[in-house]
Amino acid sequence: MTSPACPNQSSGPRVWDVTQPHGLGVTPDLGSAGAHLPALRAALAGVLVAAAGRDLVFVGRSPDPLRAYLSGLTGGVAVSWRISALNVSLLNATLDAQQASALRPLLAGVGLRPSHLFREDRRAALVDVVASGGTFAELHRVLREWAAGEGLGVTCVARRVSAVGLLRAGSACPGAWRWSAQPELRGVVTRRVLTDPALWTWLAEWGPNSLRAFP
Repeated sequence: MTSPACPNQSSGPRVWDVTQPHGLGVTPDLGSAGAHLPALRAALAGVLVAAAGRDLVFVGRSPDPLRAYLSGLTGGVAVSWRISALNVSLLNATLDAQQASALRPLLAGVGLRPSHLFREDRRAALVDVVASGGTFAELHRVLREWAAGEGLGVTCVARRVSAVGLLRAGSACPGAWRWSAQPELRGVVTRRVLTDPALWTWLAEWGPNSLRAFP
């Protein structure tokens, strides 16, 4: 059975909270986000559609502005899905057994322990700004091995953890690398959200981060 609806939870700070009387009528300082707000809002709408009601796990620090904005919009609202931040970046990384084991508490902390997903019948969507898709692939490899160690089939993870990639809008070249075609993502539901090129660059390179880089 699916868990009952619960208040939206975020592992990061809420922003632009107007749920309290003292916050009404106050215009926040958006900083560099102001110029990207319409595109940010459109990208967030695309993420929500692509996630299809799954728990949202924003991976790394690049999608922090999306997570923070969503947290502020839904602060105090009872929804059936959760918002979490997984503060890791695995670009071009292949974890050994010890490193994968060290990653498990972080995964469990955002609700991605395979036995929990199976027992609670929950679904999650990993959300990240995609360069190569390597972080998605490595996370799924680690989760799949963890599921096997817990006596669960590998389809437990593939069926319950999707991947939503934020991509730069533009014409794709013939034969271009498709991040979703990686072997580690076979059987995984993958969705792409095309974003304004300026927004994609801002998120990937210059956007503010509410989390410190994981050592």
